[in-house]
Amino acid sequence: MKTLAVVAISFLALATASADVVGQDKFSVGFFVSAATCTQVPADISGSGQGHFVDRVTVDNTGSIHVGFTFNAQGTASDANGNQYVFNDADSFTLSGPAGGFETTITEHFHLIGKGGAPNVKVKALLHITVLANGTVTAFVDKASGNEACEGII
Repeated sequence: MKTLAVVAISFLALATASADVVGQDKFSVGFFVSAATCTQVPADISGSGQGHFVDRVTVDNTGSIHVGFTFNAQGTASDANGNQYVFNDADSFTLSGPAGGFETTITEHFHLIGKGGAPNVKVKALLHITVLANGTVTAFVDKASGNEACEGII
């Protein structure tokens, strides 16, 4: 999620006072989950699939900038023991605010669904921050649920 935030902030710096700007792309994705760091899975898991990324930027009539990114991916995976999985990943990022202050929300939903007797791994995460122009943080939420102990998934 930190990488997504850096990309968004970099993108925000390039935004100009124009109408909505929309971009999107489809591409191949891959991931690896280590059984050493995700004890819920019986063996290392490798997966691949198709990803879809959409970005949007709006500058409203007050001069506030609103940036949003959406990423979705789905595909299949297997582990070293031959278990089969399907996966779905849905992420969103929003950043809004006038010059100097901002409000951002990042959500993550990752579902690795085991076929047959293979275990499921589900991770949900939410990060929300509000910062005033003077740098004062007025809201901070960082929540995770599900199998968040599976490092490397988010």
